[in-house]
Amino acid sequence: MAFTATTEPSVYGLGGSGGIPSAGNVVVTYPMAASASVSQGDFIKLTSTTAGTVERCTATSDSVIGIADVDVDNSSGSAGDKYAPVLRKGFAYVDGLVAASGTYDEPIRVNDSLYLTGSAVAAADAGQRLTSTTDTAVGTEKLAVAMDAVATPSADYTLAKLRVYVDFLYDKLEDA
Repeated sequence: MAFTATTEPSVYGLGGSGGIPSAGNVVVTYPMAASASVSQGDFIKLTSTTAGTVERCTATSDSVIGIADVDVDNSSGSAGDKYAPVLRKGFAYVDGLVAASGTYDEPIRVNDSLYLTGSAVAAADAGQRLTSTTDTAVGTEKLAVAMDAVATPSADYTLAKLRVYVDFLYDKLEDA
């Protein structure tokens, strides 16, 4: 799935489209689950708490531990054959979703709390997009804070390239 959006946000909350700061990012490396692959920008979950293996999230109820920092393909390997660097704290690019109507119709504003979406555009979206909507179709945990804004489109939906701040080391931003 990965970070796929090419639409720019409506407002750049970091003072322009010049990228994201990464000097203070915390990235931890985890062994990949058997026959799994992740792409940069994927939301990642633990598949085995004893072995510590990871794979991409597939539902809003998944317990996210971070965001894939690079592409890793272990689709033909056993558990632990390859390792995935996972962003646990810092800034990242992700896909932000805002729809013209329905569940995801809330605009994303700078400093909004963001939640994991269900299958808004396609089944492959489940657990891989962020929205500011707090509807029952989205995840209930705050996963990120928006650094940019995305306006509600006049028709259909917008899948925007969104810069966010995440901190999976401190109780998933519950006190943010």
